Amino acid sequence: MDYLQKAYDIVLDNANYLTEEQESLNEDYLSAVKTVSKPKNATKDEKKEIDKYNKMIKNNRRTELPPVYEPLRLNCDLLFAIASEMGISESEQTKIDAILHPNGKRLFLTVPLDDNYIISQKAEPDPISDENEIEFYGNYMVLPVVHVTDDAAITVTVRDNTAAQETVLSDWKIDKVEREKEDDISTFFAVFNSADGKNVHWVPDMSISIEILPKQEAGLSPYTYQYTTVGTKNEWYDYLKVWEGHKNHWYEYAKVWENSVVFERAD
Repeated sequence: MDYLQKAYDIVLDNANYLTEEQESLNEDYLSAVKTVSKPKNATKDEKKEIDKYNKMIKNNRRTELPPVYEPLRLNCDLLFAIASEMGISESEQTKIDAILHPNGKRLFLTVPLDDNYIISQKAEPDPISDENEIEFYGNYMVLPVVHVTDDAAITVTVRDNTAAQETVLSDWKIDKVEREKEDDISTFFAVFNSADGKNVHWVPDMSISIEILPKQEAGLSPYTYQYTTVGTKNEWYDYLKVWEGHKNHWYEYAKVWENSVVFERAD
């Protein structure tokens, strides 16, 4: 038991130390991009390097998802495993939570990942709320950033009653992160694109299953959603109205004509 206690003490100390780095990463993520100013006496090459660096961090911010400091996460996994083996008391569990979540503040900005590291009570999987609804459009989707990391895995399975096989879209990549209010992560939304999704011939009455795993190999459960396709051009009168509204804008007209379905939640 002695060796377990020593291991526990070391890992707990590590957690106390490593949380500082995660908190710093969180602060940077929730703040505006901090560019480097050019000193008045900077050389031409130094100015060029500063410009290059500033451009890089601005480009990174465009697709940046909530940070996860892996040394801390792995240390938390070890800490929880040792704590479970030792059967620590409720007061000791409260101590761990106070270190990882001071004043109830989230350690990891990704909600399901953070919930996984509350030792005193296991939180139920947090559903994406009606206010922050997932939006699915076939070849792209929009979802709150607090439900993904840069190691998220998204799989969309499409079933068409007229086809012999189902279509699986697993090539989802982050396209951009939209920030409505810089310091309010609840207003940050991630847009994911699927190149394969553009090749799907979307028709009415398709069944669509969406599985979103916030982070791979972290012991998390995926979010799952069901969608269906509904036809939007079933009447000739609708064609006429589309034509009247877009006859002077051929590009927009072509887009409306091509998109013959809308995607509706079915769960």
